[in-house]
Amino acid sequence: MKRVNRRYVLILVLVVALAASLTANFYTSFRDRQTLTLYQQLILDPMGMDYYLPRDKPEVPEGKGMAVFLGDSRAEAWPAPESDRFVFANRGISGQSSAQVLGRFANDIHPLRPEIIIIQVGVNDLAAIPFFLNRQEKIIADCKKNVQELTDLAVELDATVILTTIFPVGKSRFPWEADDSVGLASAVEEVNQYIHSLAREQIIVMDTGEILADSKGFLKPEFSQDTVHLNERGYQALNVALSSILESIAEGKP
Repeated sequence: MKRVNRRYVLILVLVVALAASLTANFYTSFRDRQTLTLYQQLILDPMGMDYYLPRDKPEVPEGKGMAVFLGDSRAEAWPAPESDRFVFANRGISGQSSAQVLGRFANDIHPLRPEIIIIQVGVNDLAAIPFFLNRQEKIIADCKKNVQELTDLAVELDATVILTTIFPVGKSRFPWEADDSVGLASAVEEVNQYIHSLAREQIIVMDTGEILADSKGFLKPEFSQDTVHLNERGYQALNVALSSILESIAEGKP
């Protein structure tokens, strides 16, 4: 009887191990296929020009204006606040760098003719630093340059820009970070200081750190979905501030 039980246990262990191995292989294959699909999509459409179709333009009733979220995944996931004055469109694309967002500005923003453009971009640029440590200064400089060009293009459209600082990042290690000694948070801080310097007529800088960060500058856990993305509570907190800014713009206040 004991011999039978041992054999049963051995068979059960082998079955479980095989099932776990098959599951792991399937997941790895699925993940690799997802990555390959994204890579091929990037090759075919590097700027994401086909992500949004011209017919996606929302109707704007008389007496209202258009406000557009522009940027990366953080912009794409930003839910529109309630507003009696503005209709919202979203032109964020997950994973995009500031260069990609800049490259599709005319394609995605010009047809909407927005009154307001809300820009959140930059973290994907800085996320490349651990992989290209010898290019850190250039990555940061290019990010700053692209953000400025985005604001210049928006102003040329006679739109008011709500330029958000790059959202604070979580305290835990970045999933892509190859070296714990690399301070992506400090790179975010440097770019954010530059973003503050861009404030002028038609460009309102919205300091997201004042809303989302703890005393050490990291993303508060209650607002965190993961290291770099916000949960619903985080966006709710941002929308309180955004609604106040939009109300001031609608009333013609500085």
